[in-house]
Amino acid sequence: MAPAAGRLAKTGRALCVGVDGGAGKWAGFDGAGGGAHADAHTFAALAMERGFAEPVVLVGEDATRAAVSARLAEIAALSQPGDFFLLTFSGHGGRTRVRVANGEVRDASTWQLYDG
Repeated sequence: MAPAAGRLAKTGRALCVGVDGGAGKWAGFDGAGGGAHADAHTFAALAMERGFAEPVVLVGEDATRAAVSARLAEIAALSQPGDFFLLTFSGHGGRTRVRVANGEVRDASTWQLYDG
């Protein structure tokens, strides 16, 4: 039986991250309004509606660098060829300079997770 329209034939996995405030640069910002948290939950609900496995939602103080890295590794280990992965981030970000393989320095966009 073919999947219903808009549903996945393979396994879909999602990691939805939302950070309204945090430590470091954003210390003291309490995230009043919770827009990024709401975004993460909205994206997770949309993934579920479209047949994804239970999404992983990391918001606020749970959205640390270690937690996001660990969940990415877990999802990668579970995934098979042909699966679909949805990664969403809502929150603040920044720019930094990074050296790429050929030694050139370029600007790169960053996410501001709870702990930096």
